[in-house]
Amino acid sequence: MKHKLRLIVSAMLCLSVLFTLLAVNVQADVTITSNQTGTHGGYDYELWKDSGNTTMVLKDGGAFSCSWNNINNALFRKGKKYNETQTHQQIGNITMTYACDYRPNGNSYLAVYGWTVDPLVEYYIVEAWGNWRPPGATSKGTVTIDGGVYDIYQTTRYNAPSIKGDRTTFEQYWSVRREKKTSGTISISQHFNKWESMGMRMGKMYEVALVVEGYQSSGSADVTSMSIIVGGSDNPTTPPVPTPTKTPDNTKRNAFSKIEAENYSDLSSSTIEIIGTGGGGSGIGYIENGNYVVYNNVDFGSGVSSFKAMVASNADTTTNIQLRVGSPTGTLLGTLAVKNTGGWNTYLEQSCSVTGVTGVNDLYLVFTGPVNVDYFTFTSGGGSYTPNPTKNPGSLGDLNDDGSIDSLDLSLIKRHVLRKTQLTGSALANADVNSDGSVDSIDVSLLKRYVLRKITEFPGQTPTTKPTETPKATPTPNVTVKPTQPTVNPNAKLVALTFDDGPDNRLTARVLDKLDKYGVKATFMMVGQRVNDSTAAIVKRVVDSGHEIGNHSWGYSGMANMSAADIKKSINDTNAAILKYSGTTPKFFRPPNLETSPTLFQAVDLTFVGGLTANDWIQSTTAEQRAAAILNGVRDGTIILLHDVQPEPHPTPEALDIIIPALKNQGYEFVTLSELFRLKGVPLNPSDNRMYHSVP
Repeated sequence: MKHKLRLIVSAMLCLSVLFTLLAVNVQADVTITSNQTGTHGGYDYELWKDSGNTTMVLKDGGAFSCSWNNINNALFRKGKKYNETQTHQQIGNITMTYACDYRPNGNSYLAVYGWTVDPLVEYYIVEAWGNWRPPGATSKGTVTIDGGVYDIYQTTRYNAPSIKGDRTTFEQYWSVRREKKTSGTISISQHFNKWESMGMRMGKMYEVALVVEGYQSSGSADVTSMSIIVGGSDNPTTPPVPTPTKTPDNTKRNAFSKIEAENYSDLSSSTIEIIGTGGGGSGIGYIENGNYVVYNNVDFGSGVSSFKAMVASNADTTTNIQLRVGSPTGTLLGTLAVKNTGGWNTYLEQSCSVTGVTGVNDLYLVFTGPVNVDYFTFTSGGGSYTPNPTKNPGSLGDLNDDGSIDSLDLSLIKRHVLRKTQLTGSALANADVNSDGSVDSIDVSLLKRYVLRKITEFPGQTPTTKPTETPKATPTPNVTVKPTQPTVNPNAKLVALTFDDGPDNRLTARVLDKLDKYGVKATFMMVGQRVNDSTAAIVKRVVDSGHEIGNHSWGYSGMANMSAADIKKSINDTNAAILKYSGTTPKFFRPPNLETSPTLFQAVDLTFVGGLTANDWIQSTTAEQRAAAILNGVRDGTIILLHDVQPEPHPTPEALDIIIPALKNQGYEFVTLSELFRLKGVPLNPSDNRMYHSVP
């Protein structure tokens, strides 16, 4: 009897606990009807309206439901709010997954939504909408992300409500999907990166959220799931280098060798960009229906039988690549039907049959939709193809053997060093302008200096060497390529000024003006994604002024917990961008936030540098405070860590007016990082697994 009673009591207790748990789950949903903010389910939420009837039910995690009617404007959202102290690069790669039963009746948006400060920006990544597709402006361009094409817009609001007050003026940034989507993945950081590459500057992050917005309408939505993931690598459709331009093409291409997709001669597209394809390789992406690319002078020999291409796709439909010669509507050789490969970074080799072409022709690849292309090649249709024999070596630097040394030769050697094309025979021999047995970034730099008339001969060139073609302009006196010792005083104390987070046309220029004023040299640790066509002029000024460039990662995401593959991609993409626009290859690496790990040390083949900081990333520090931090901590061999690019007010240039004269008066001389290590007799050894804050 007692045993049965215990069983009954035990069962009642279990039921009691179960009912309690069920009651807790029911109580976890919270209903609100008026303006309110807070946290729920691990996410920040907000209901905002200016009038009308609204209901928002906060559910577990990032889920919520909402309804509205008779409103003027209302926003329902859940997400993450930040403290306005970090950029999106500093926060890390941001991705959202979501699913929503979206039922608007009138004007409404389903979007990623948020704000930045300094500058004040309201942004939208619109996935679906109601009767009206926002924002009713002229598109600045397009981008293909997560298998969809988005139009990009920038608009301005005047005297409007914002996170900083009810009557403010601010910019709005938009990515609006052409085809509506109500569930899936949104690679948020890719949109941020694309906007910034177009000059739409993001500030410090205030918020990232999934929003349902209604405007003078009614409707309902049930967000059944939503999660925000921070960290990991960005989707590979993010371009590691800026939008390409037409490439000079004066030679035949062997149809039976591997042709890199990015080595096209011309294109018809406003969106196609060079993208990373993994392992340090490149290809083309952001392709849309109707786009085409051209490869001039492809030699098909006595005929071809098949076409093979390394392609990737995450599109919902098949994309056809038409192979035509002569024009985008010329003779059709064949069509490659590219189906979904499982992801935009999942590359598979696909093939199709081709017929009807021999000899040398211009090849057109015409696309019917989105696809990423790494490379392609043809196979023979009978008989073997023998390329023209290599010509005898000409003069050093004359890679295309046309009798002159100019920008065409410079382009060829850059592409070889970046592994976009492969020089052979006389071209390869002539590219080794310093005659050290290899063709590398040093040869690129020397050839660039020759084209710019900074030197009139190459190291190792002797009177018995075939003379090079000198530029028609009056040559300047010979310039020694190897840096000379910058100090005339062997007892001088040395210090290296370094500047992080650039380049920026306006802010970096302010620092350069100060360096010019005092005649000192520095090292600029550049963020790869900032080195592009829009900043090419300021990068050129850095190099032409005798300053050095270092690697500060691709997107300023924390790298201590990255995989070795992601680390190498960030470093290689940044090195490639710097080489493309400066003609130099970095020797030094400064990790974001100075965070290191064993994996980071092992994966990066550059010397790590930190430095003496001045808190100049904090806006409230004055020029005097920044200068005092440096002057109180400097010693012989110190690496000074400052920033040329930070949100304004940013008085670091004014701090240089204090730092430089004061240190000169104390007997210091300013050198680049390379000069500091050389003059201190410390060899560069990337395998020593240490980060230098000063050089003994």
